[in-house]
Amino acid sequence: MPKRKILWLCSWYPGKTDPFNGDFIQRHARAAALFCDIHVIHLAPVNEKSPKGYDMEWQLEEGLTEQLVYYYKPDSFAG
Repeated sequence: MPKRKILWLCSWYPGKTDPFNGDFIQRHARAAALFCDIHVIHLAPVNEKSPKGYDMEWQLEEGLTEQLVYYYKPDSFAG
């Protein structure tokens, strides 16, 4: 029987902006990855503007793919 493929869209997840934000969600994803193929997507605002307007980090483990997207969010509408 093939492994189920599951997509998690998380508002809390550890990343470069906060390494402990939602660490329980990451631990849950790692545990579930033993039985299913898990793909986690997390979007996080950052203050640094990149040339593309966003940066992406990928982390791959057995059964777990973590895709962290950091997008520029100005402090005001004028930014």
